[in-house]
Amino acid sequence: MQKPMVAGHAPTARTSFVQAEHVYFCYLEDPASLAEAIRTLKADPDLRERIARQGHALFLERFTVGAIGLQMRKHLGEIIARHRL
Repeated sequence: MQKPMVAGHAPTARTSFVQAEHVYFCYLEDPASLAEAIRTLKADPDLRERIARQGHALFLERFTVGAIGLQMRKHLGEIIARHRL
């Protein structure tokens, strides 16, 4: 949707997204952290635009049904190739 996204710091999210490039992280279960993230994004239109643009580009590259399907096909091909030996 090309919107800036706020997400909680979580190991899985941090392996896929980079702070202030694809997403703006806040601490889970910390309302003050969420409020600070919202205030930061509200005050910085360039940051909002960058996160929206780059987050959307990453989504298209790695998280669409087609992109995930290609990754699955690659991994399944590797598994099949190993079992043929």
